[in-house]
Amino acid sequence: MKNEERYRLMLQAAKLYYIESLPQHIIADQLGISRPTLIKMLHEARRIGIVEIKICDPKKRVEYAETRQRLIETLGIGDVVFAPDLEDEATTAAPNEALYARLGAAAAEYLLQVLKSNAHIGLGWGRSVEETVRQITHRPGIRNLDIVPILGGPGTSSSFSHLSNSICEAFAKNFLGSKVHYLYAPLYAETPAAQLAYLEQLTDIFEKFHRLDVVVVGLGAASDSLSPHNPIYPIPQIAASELSAAAGDICGRFFDLSGRFCSPKLEELTIAISPDQLKKTASVVVVAGGEKKRGAILGAANAGLMDVLITDLNTAKCILA
Repeated sequence: MKNEERYRLMLQAAKLYYIESLPQHIIADQLGISRPTLIKMLHEARRIGIVEIKICDPKKRVEYAETRQRLIETLGIGDVVFAPDLEDEATTAAPNEALYARLGAAAAEYLLQVLKSNAHIGLGWGRSVEETVRQITHRPGIRNLDIVPILGGPGTSSSFSHLSNSICEAFAKNFLGSKVHYLYAPLYAETPAAQLAYLEQLTDIFEKFHRLDVVVVGLGAASDSLSPHNPIYPIPQIAASELSAAAGDICGRFFDLSGRFCSPKLEELTIAISPDQLKKTASVVVVAGGEKKRGAILGAANAGLMDVLITDLNTAKCILA
């Protein structure tokens, strides 16, 4: 049997068995092949991707839909997108790594559905945003994006990372004709005077914040961001005493559960998009999950700093509990 003929028979066999649900002996008779040959063809059809089997739990779909609507109403935001449930697939990754991967996949899929050519995009940094960008795939139909980092890099003034710029570069590679603008500054300046000096140098970048169509950002849980063992968030000592009530942070700015920003002193050092600029952005997409992010998600929603939340079902249940 020639390869083309075998492939044609394999397609027919797959359709008759998986779509029309005919018994194997009838399919074998119709196609003029033996049952062992048919069985081999059906196995091969699955192996090479002609046939894909997906198991859907209708009860799970209802749970997702009901939880999503409750969360939208509780947070007062425009939309919630759930990542696949961690229990849905076996994984060898650590729980946090698996969650980040699923959040990133859901966020990437969402962005590819909503992004339009010539849009102005602002990107934060952090594991959830990094994973989102990693899972973005090339889309020839989306072109000429204008991409800007919305906060300085992790580290100190004397030794800060260009992570925010590299994330923007990785994102831009997937969209033809896209342009990246660079922000060379730490997240926190050492003094208010140093912050003003940076802001004067970065006037062109900060002007672009007023024209953003979409911002993609993660949230920090206060327990992680304020940990003395966290090397990428060196909180200046001058502001540390003001952060005892912090629930989380967005772009390095800490807020409590009610959405009130906690530290005027830290504000005088922060080099990042402002809360007012975030509120004026057409769509702020927050990618955050895990029980530790519960307070951060609630606080950010109460502060009016998110329009779309990409999270997972377990986190949603934790928020609604």
